[in-house]
Amino acid sequence: MSSVIELLSLHTNTINYQNDFDGFISDLKPDSHTLNNNSPFKRKTVTVLGGMGPAATHYFYGLVVRIGQVFGAKGDQDHANVNMIIKPECPDRSTWLKHELELKEMVAQLKADTTLPDEQKIAQVKKFVTEKMPAHMNPLPYLKHMILEAKASTPNLQLIGSAINSYHGFYDRLRIWMNESGMKHIELLHAGEQVAAYLQQERPDVKRVGMIAAESTIRSGLFIDQLRAVGIEVVPLSPKDVLVADNAVRAMKRGEEVAAGKVFYQLHKKLLKQDVDLVLNACTEVSPAVEAYLAAKPKLRPAYWAKAMDTMEPIVRKLVSYSMTGKATFTVAKAAVLAVISGVGVWVANKFAPEQNAA
Repeated sequence: MSSVIELLSLHTNTINYQNDFDGFISDLKPDSHTLNNNSPFKRKTVTVLGGMGPAATHYFYGLVVRIGQVFGAKGDQDHANVNMIIKPECPDRSTWLKHELELKEMVAQLKADTTLPDEQKIAQVKKFVTEKMPAHMNPLPYLKHMILEAKASTPNLQLIGSAINSYHGFYDRLRIWMNESGMKHIELLHAGEQVAAYLQQERPDVKRVGMIAAESTIRSGLFIDQLRAVGIEVVPLSPKDVLVADNAVRAMKRGEEVAAGKVFYQLHKKLLKQDVDLVLNACTEVSPAVEAYLAAKPKLRPAYWAKAMDTMEPIVRKLVSYSMTGKATFTVAKAAVLAVISGVGVWVANKFAPEQNAA
């Protein structure tokens, strides 16, 4: 095997790791444990991949409840049927994706280097993979297993969303695997596409957005590529502020919600100074942290949410709509949500249908 081919092979095999765990996953038959179709539940059941992290998933379900109420839910039985696959044990997605990008850059540099012996090039790649990307730290098999759990426990599953943004770094690989595993009919919602479509349809006034996101999200182009494709300009955080945001995410995961929320709130105000129409909370830890910070400052909430949107909201709208009405849509039948503020019960409806106003 030539050195160049081996380098590429190492890179490809690392990105698409086929380890023993992956083999175990492939042996599971998606239909082998599927419940029969004689379910007493009449409405559609949707699946949410979550637990990464737990606080973000808690907030996500708060959105499900509040948007369900705006859709007309008056009691328990009116809400969306949601199968939440919560697996905090899944290895860190952002760290793995960061190492993938670093490995790709390393391989490109080594291929261009005409001075270094091939043996040393290969040794460098192997060392990086061994130290930074051991097989057990690859999130992909875990994400596959979560989808198989959803398929096995939900008859006629049609729609999967996610309470995590970092999984989108694996989206294309998951979509290909699902297509090849008899799950082509199941829609796997893509947050970037959903946010872009939502802003086009429901917020045509938004032409320029700021974005608070993790380094891996910004480097991957998630949200940025999809929004620019529909003519919306994106202003991400500066490299310095990305590090600040990443530290705040870690603080949030340690339980330091108020401190993290203060940081995110300050980053929000900083982006507003760049003449953006809206700031996207494009990391799932941002909104719950800001809510913790604003809990003692309730008067700041309306102004904040008038200029902020959680990127989970369009996903939740689609999931709730599909379960409650059978159609996946952003538009709420009876009311339009101006902002779904928190998982503890604060929500604002900006306009009711004419018949409701008349009543």
